[in-house]
Amino acid sequence: LVIQDATGGIQLNVAGKGQHIYYPLGQKVVVKCDSLFIGGYGKAAQIGVDYFNATKKYHTVGRMSQSKASVVLIPDGAASTSNLPAPKEITKYSDLKVYETNSLVTLKNVSFDDSPYKTFAPEAEQDGGYAVDRNVTFAEGGYVVVRTSSYANFANMVLPGGTGDLTGVMGYYNGTYQFVIRDFTKDLGSTFTQYDKVRVPLYSETFATSLGQMTSKSVTNASVSDKADWTHSSSYNCALVSGYIDKTNKAIISYLVSPTVDLTSVKNAFVSFESAINYANTANLAYMHQLLISDNYSGDPATATWTVIPFDVQSKGFTFFKTGKVAIPTTYIGKKVTLALRYKSTTAKASTWEVRNFLVDEGEGSTYTLPEIPIYSNSLLND
Repeated sequence: LVIQDATGGIQLNVAGKGQHIYYPLGQKVVVKCDSLFIGGYGKAAQIGVDYFNATKKYHTVGRMSQSKASVVLIPDGAASTSNLPAPKEITKYSDLKVYETNSLVTLKNVSFDDSPYKTFAPEAEQDGGYAVDRNVTFAEGGYVVVRTSSYANFANMVLPGGTGDLTGVMGYYNGTYQFVIRDFTKDLGSTFTQYDKVRVPLYSETFATSLGQMTSKSVTNASVSDKADWTHSSSYNCALVSGYIDKTNKAIISYLVSPTVDLTSVKNAFVSFESAINYANTANLAYMHQLLISDNYSGDPATATWTVIPFDVQSKGFTFFKTGKVAIPTTYIGKKVTLALRYKSTTAKASTWEVRNFLVDEGEGSTYTLPEIPIYSNSLLND
């Protein structure tokens, strides 16, 4: 349970099901604290009972029994939505403050990342807390985790599309903000698009357990004699490549190639994926990390005709960024094509490139123009 007053909000830790029956939304509660403890779980403040972890040999705040809750958490009057505090409006990620968690908020103008390809919380994807995390992204690009129990009555509903406002409780767990929807029919703004069923994309690969149907291909020539394959990282659930081998930078050209994708019956199409690039030279970032497309690939990337599809390449260390929907050039619509990610490194510099959630589907995308790289530039502002 989460309670909130004018000073802020806090969790009440109860081991019992169906708490909404005893404490519906808008229920004022008197908390008898003299037999309870306050502490932090996952760096989130909460009130509960003393719990001793026999394995790790320390005390922490644990869940009170339902019988205990009935004595110390006393409803005060009838529940009424008029008792609810006005939600704080969050328009960008930087608006979030740890000291304001466990309170009612409205996330403004956000969109679900995996719509309409996933549902909120299928049981097959639940974690140890019997819940599933999905992301919603602000217009500026930052995102928040929406955490939903697999037992929620909307767990198997398709993530809505478009943009809209979400109202609910903002939580916090070990450095991650976790937003919880209370009532699917009331907490989602009307501007979202609702879908009846999950959409199957033209092609997708999460890289959660392997490279899937995508294959690694290396190219050697007069100037590039070393090889480095794309591999699957079980630690980070992604595809990974690096030209830094045996503590030495290598000159590498390596492709991660998709199977054939059929665009013969679509009017437009896009590519999207998440990417993390570290140890890169920002001056030639876009040249060393490229998205490609071909309509004549036959197994050897060196003999195929590739077109570069520009996207907003960013180097944020090992922090993943989302490309958004990158439009596939119209000259390839109506054809069967192959997509690829091309990685390059030199003996002077070798980045590490990690990729996950690669997706191709019908729909409109955005085009991006790569910035021009000057042949020579110098700043003399201090001279």
